Amino acid sequence: MATDEFAELLLRLRKKTGRTQEEQAEAINAVSGRETMTPREINRYEHGQNIPTKHTLAHIAVACGLSPEYLKREAAAARARRRRNARREGEDQDDVKRRTLLGGAVVGAAAAAEPWERLGHALSGGRKIDGDAAATLVERAGDLHTKERQLTARQLQGEVEAHLDALTAALPRAGGNERTLTIAAGETAALAGWVAWDLGDDVRAHAYYKVTMDCAKATGHPPLRALSLAYASYGATSPVKARELLMQAAKDVRGPGNAAAAA
Repeated sequence: MATDEFAELLLRLRKKTGRTQEEQAEAINAVSGRETMTPREINRYEHGQNIPTKHTLAHIAVACGLSPEYLKREAAAARARRRRNARREGEDQDDVKRRTLLGGAVVGAAAAAEPWERLGHALSGGRKIDGDAAATLVERAGDLHTKERQLTARQLQGEVEAHLDALTAALPRAGGNERTLTIAAGETAALAGWVAWDLGDDVRAHAYYKVTMDCAKATGHPPLRALSLAYASYGATSPVKARELLMQAAKDVRGPGNAAAAA
């Protein structure tokens, strides 16, 4: 069980998404662009054995669809509580607690040198996201489309929207990867629209489909528009309208290099 308020918060956030500790680690890695977060570290966080660093907190927040500032405030409050508790103990116990807290600080300092922390520093400094990080985000978008066959819409919704937030956060610093990430964002938005439609939220679904259309226009990538049209056809007002959407989608995927999209 969680041992303090902040650990309990992290546990609740993960359970709200319906993820296991392993899936939570994967979601955070998708945001950070590095395969470095582990289920063991998630377990440590949820048992109050360690408090994530500021950059890791930002990755967790995006993975859970929250404001990074919110988690940073809660973590700061948790650290303050730990300091107050340490001062209330007797001198001997206070020394023991200080050693425990210092041990946590050493872990945090070591984590700052890990790859995901370096990427966090690069993003916060306004530098360009690298090709490996972009590739990870794109791969994650594809994985979500595969998961659509395995999970219910309710189970998938949190993961899809969190990844869309991650892509949105990365785009301003995409540099030469901007087109690739914009296409991935459009694909993720289309899936988010499909999930929303499956949950009966037509307004939200159409909003996501529009985002996909905007991404298709921005990148000059017709197959992306075809994806949006194909998903939207399920919610068409009539069979005639659905046929029109699918005919347009078929036109959008004609040409070399679009065989997979056409299929």
